[in-house]
Amino acid sequence: GAVVHITAGVAGRVGAYVPGKRIGYGRESMAPANLPMTMMGASMLWFGWFGFNAGSALEANNAAVLAFMNTFLATACAVLAWTFGEWMVKGKPSMLGAASGAVAGLVAITPAAGNVGIPGAFFIGTAAGLVCLWGVNGLKHLLKVDDTLDVFGVHAVGGILGALLTGVFVSPDLGGPGFVTD
Repeated sequence: GAVVHITAGVAGRVGAYVPGKRIGYGRESMAPANLPMTMMGASMLWFGWFGFNAGSALEANNAAVLAFMNTFLATACAVLAWTFGEWMVKGKPSMLGAASGAVAGLVAITPAAGNVGIPGAFFIGTAAGLVCLWGVNGLKHLLKVDDTLDVFGVHAVGGILGALLTGVFVSPDLGGPGFVTD
């Protein structure tokens, strides 16, 4: 999860930087064309991600159940955190923000899905929602790039966050399963 998302995020940043900004960027609204389709796509992505994370155990065991639950909980927490964060910053939440929060949660929990406990999933999801919201609304403007799909702010930032927090929450003292030694 970490390698794929961080690499995709950096490639998205380069891919946005090379052609330059879109005509009218910053001067006119560039809202998504079809928000119901965006929500449907995010919902299908969330559903399919269960097979990706839980299926990585390669059998139906406790590790698969943990990965399944962590995927659900972290993503739900990321949606809520992004929505509330957007509400506090912009004055109202948006469905596009909820969809972006879901993807941020999925990205951040992927390296940690079978390696952290339930408390870790809650923390990783909440942190991903808030940090990726900053990545999309703050960091993008600091980098002065027209990242149309917010790939860097969600995938690179969320992937780095998830990879780092996996090492923190794998500890049994924090509810994780600990390091596998056999």
